[in-house]
Amino acid sequence: MLETYFGETKLQIRRGDLSQAKVDAVVRETDPSLGHEFGPDDLLEAGGDTVTTAVEAARKELGEQGLITGEVVVTDAGDLGAQVLVHTTLPDWKNRYHGEKIDLERSYQNAIVAAIDRDLTTIAFPALGLGTRQFPGYEATVIALNTVERVVTFKDRRTDYRGAIERVEIVLATDQDFQLYRKVYRAYAHRWDEQRAAR
Repeated sequence: MLETYFGETKLQIRRGDLSQAKVDAVVRETDPSLGHEFGPDDLLEAGGDTVTTAVEAARKELGEQGLITGEVVVTDAGDLGAQVLVHTTLPDWKNRYHGEKIDLERSYQNAIVAAIDRDLTTIAFPALGLGTRQFPGYEATVIALNTVERVVTFKDRRTDYRGAIERVEIVLATDQDFQLYRKVYRAYAHRWDEQRAAR
């Protein structure tokens, strides 16, 4: 496991099963209809009938348009160890000129803000964008870590997210994804240390 702090928020990066994460909010990458076009969905299966019912209700509420890329919808987490399941969807990667990077940033940001708005303090993500969506691995990982850092340390005149999230977990399903995150983590760790020292 890799571990650091973004301000007051602990970041943990680990290999594991996202459905077993002991956090308040678990993030699920889905398609616009909240289905499981990526194949078997461990989160839906682990959540049981309560999640299935909640997803059906959310699907009806979203209507034909479905879930807009980069946005989130929050449902009951059912039998998962979390309080809520946060669903988000991303486009397929074409090239970096179709807004894919912005959508990926928005998915991470909107999921964290949804947790903060519900007074939840811990959240777990998968490696959004990797795999079926075919985002470039290194770029998607840099976006993930930079966006998490930016959101959990954000403060302006009206909004202060510092300390609102106690722990962010990024739970990686494969050894390949974990090694990718390890590589990016090592490349950026000195920058995070310098930023902490400057605060």
